[in-house]
Amino acid sequence: MKSPLLKLILINLGVTAGLLFTLNFLANLVQLVGAQVIDIMGWEGGVEEVVEDQNLAELPNYQGRRDEMYRHFRETLRIPVVYEPSVGWTREPFEGKTITIDAQGNRVHQPLPASAQTSKPKVYIFGGSTVWGTGATDNETLPAFYQKFSDLPTVNKGETGYISRQSLASFVNLLSTKEPMDAVIFYEGVNDVQYSCRAELKVNEHGRTAVFRSRLRQKKSSRSEAEDFKDYLNALFLGGIQDLGVDIVDSINDARPTKRKDDSMICDNDPERARQVAETLLSNWEIAHALAQTRGIQFLAVLQPVAYMGQPKLDHINDDLDDQFGKQYQAVYPILQQLIRERNYDWIVDYTDLLSRDEYIYIDFCHVSPNGNEILARRLVQDTRSRWMRNEAAPSGRS
Repeated sequence: MKSPLLKLILINLGVTAGLLFTLNFLANLVQLVGAQVIDIMGWEGGVEEVVEDQNLAELPNYQGRRDEMYRHFRETLRIPVVYEPSVGWTREPFEGKTITIDAQGNRVHQPLPASAQTSKPKVYIFGGSTVWGTGATDNETLPAFYQKFSDLPTVNKGETGYISRQSLASFVNLLSTKEPMDAVIFYEGVNDVQYSCRAELKVNEHGRTAVFRSRLRQKKSSRSEAEDFKDYLNALFLGGIQDLGVDIVDSINDARPTKRKDDSMICDNDPERARQVAETLLSNWEIAHALAQTRGIQFLAVLQPVAYMGQPKLDHINDDLDDQFGKQYQAVYPILQQLIRERNYDWIVDYTDLLSRDEYIYIDFCHVSPNGNEILARRLVQDTRSRWMRNEAAPSGRS
């Protein structure tokens, strides 16, 4: 029979192991929930704070629509995000009160009649969350308004966090599958500056680069079974607790390198980096334009507006705007504008000042309320009609 002392030791070891396992499980659960929220918000390594703050529904932009917009921002957080080959990620199908996502991960709006879907040219609009429509219901996004004013079937190919390189990849994916496209619009600028001006990222790297790298990192092939077993025990009893502790320290310690610092944005102090960001964005547009030409697809690129440029009405959100962040756009956008002028590209339009008017439009540094999307769409219809009619009439062929 086992001695009382040995029995007591075994009981204590069992209780300790049980407590550690339970605590570790709870710690992993906390991190899993947090990771899902970060994934939906987009984003670790580049969080889009607009969907984090439901007080946005209280902005004067949404006067009389408070409850509806509270629901919209809650729904934005609920939509699962999944890996998408070649482009990075997309949202899963979703049907809410203000947001609808189809099986292809596209946000959808009220379609035109079936006859128009087959008889009229089809337009695809690519970009980030400003195209996707953060801050707007399904029928109030930029693509939805463009369809309404142009009377052309319009597909929303925007996705939160996408840079121009991802829009280009998404466009190529559609070309390779022979998706019927008559006209393509790239509406961009904000995300390329937001991410490519960060010191820890290279130009053309999206905001989830660090996350993808860490999750794809392979174990060393030379590891022994003993080391694997040790890692297994650590994951079972301690790993989650350790990781949660690091996350907590990160959140309160300004000195840790994971905490955002002013010097993490570098374009304002590095003219060469600012030019590289501008050149790369323009190069991605040039490639997309060339591909469209080879397939007989009409193409237009739009340099999108941002709250730090022009003279928009911002007294309702001034306290939330980051001066250091704004300096990145003030460093890169003028270079882009100069390059566009020098190359005389009539297939690029500059909307930097389009929202400089005396009404509440911005809900943060780049996203707009529905009235802003309506203004942008009306102008976009004018610009596409004038250019596409000049270039052998309105879009008519199918790729």
